[in-house]
Amino acid sequence: MKVRTIRKAKALAFREGVYKASLKPTGVWRLARWGREKSRKLKELPQFPAIKDGTGGKATDFDGKVRALRKTLFPPPPQADLGDIATVRYLAPIELPYVVTTREVSKAIWNPAADKAPGRTGIPNRFLRLLTGEPIMGAVVHLF
Repeated sequence: MKVRTIRKAKALAFREGVYKASLKPTGVWRLARWGREKSRKLKELPQFPAIKDGTGGKATDFDGKVRALRKTLFPPPPQADLGDIATVRYLAPIELPYVVTTREVSKAIWNPAADKAPGRTGIPNRFLRLLTGEPIMGAVVHLF
């Protein structure tokens, strides 16, 4: 439906253009010249203009533009001042007396749907469910 409407609108616009061209003495000839010279040409793709490269020159090729944009948009990070590190006193680490149980690991594996997005490990739940035997569960509990 949409394609047909667009096609009709284009045809109508073309016919109106031909009609308006026929009203002027030179209009038909201009239309004929457009048909010979420009009607079959592909429209040029938009081009990224030449840009200043920071050294006073202009970057016109692709690699030069990439280098110029990278230098401008992603400058090197400033040097960190590490002079005050020697005097810093850190708090004692917090010890958590919590032990992960096999039941908790099993619940964490079986609660989400099998094909949900995997976590940071990238391992899908469907695969973990296949490995929920006693040796694997013991190994996972030992990790925590």
